[in-house]
Amino acid sequence: MKKNKGMQLGAMLAVMLLVALAFAGTAAPNKEFKKFPKDLPERVLLGLNDSELQDKDIPDFGPEVFEKMKKDPKVIETRGIIPKYTTDTERRSWLDKLDKIRIGIRNDMLPYIHPNGTVISYGFDWEGFFYVDFYENATVNASLVDEIYAIIDKQAIKIGIQEVPVEFKVSGPPKLTLAGYQDYYRPVIGGVQVVNGASGGIGTLGFAAQDTNGNKGYVVANHFAPIVGTVVYQPDTSQSGYQAGTVSKVGTNTADAAFVPYNNVEASIHIGGGVRVPVKGFIDPFIGMQVFKSGRTTGVNGGTVTSFGEVYWNGYHLYDQAFATYYTEGGDSGAPVWYLDANSNRFIAGINAGIFGSSYFSKISNVKNSLSVNVLTR
Repeated sequence: MKKNKGMQLGAMLAVMLLVALAFAGTAAPNKEFKKFPKDLPERVLLGLNDSELQDKDIPDFGPEVFEKMKKDPKVIETRGIIPKYTTDTERRSWLDKLDKIRIGIRNDMLPYIHPNGTVISYGFDWEGFFYVDFYENATVNASLVDEIYAIIDKQAIKIGIQEVPVEFKVSGPPKLTLAGYQDYYRPVIGGVQVVNGASGGIGTLGFAAQDTNGNKGYVVANHFAPIVGTVVYQPDTSQSGYQAGTVSKVGTNTADAAFVPYNNVEASIHIGGGVRVPVKGFIDPFIGMQVFKSGRTTGVNGGTVTSFGEVYWNGYHLYDQAFATYYTEGGDSGAPVWYLDANSNRFIAGINAGIFGSSYFSKISNVKNSLSVNVLTR
């Protein structure tokens, strides 16, 4: 959508004001805007509400999407037709139907998923199609594609979709990131390095939380600390005084998350240069949402939520994960993922889990329900 010059000037002035406010009181750069200035701030500062953001972020998809895919050597085959819609409301309704298919085929897909089968992820993409990913070097023949398409097509027909569009593709295994900023923090805050005292694995602290018994603590990635009783250190294991609690609960198959009771916590996120910013609340991700993450390896960067899907690899079966275009690397697991509103308030959207084609994270509602915790705010 083209903006007139007045709107552009207003947006630029608003961005300048926000950056000036972000730098007030500190000499350290605010990496949220320095690294990712063109995507989130302008739309947010125009005063759009959540539903408007959702609509404006959905791409104008159609049959041409599959035509572009033919140039990708990792795409094995495409089936069905991506419809062409004229309104954002129609496109959002279509994506909702594709998501219902994802949920509806879970049981039927079990024989095909890793390690029993060759599928390591499936779900829907915001460009209007359903996808099925096989692990690299897997043997994928026409009969296997036929069987899986039949499962998806059967569910699609139940909700009134004919010729459901599906992309079949090979991908590398998900890189489960094992750990951010390496300074000592007390109270501990989100976005800084933590270390598994048993394995030595490195992760990123997610956010401060409180369980239903009133115990304060924080959330880390489950695959970083998968065992109840594991001692976690911050920032490392070089001193016994760096111990920062013991894992008391691990998440279910909807949340790559674990809870570590620890009284000395603060509801803040580290965004680089020693700068900490407050957590004001939480919000579940939606397609098109702009999110940021702060990890011990790659720092702060942002991206767009593009899809929701399932991930199956090395014993980790994760349902209902949010996929996004932000960048993450080894060491960023557990990093806080957040939404920035028009007033520069940060709302936790989830916890970074890993990389699989694009980055993925566990939704905050799933983390809260899985661990029976609430997000601490200030």
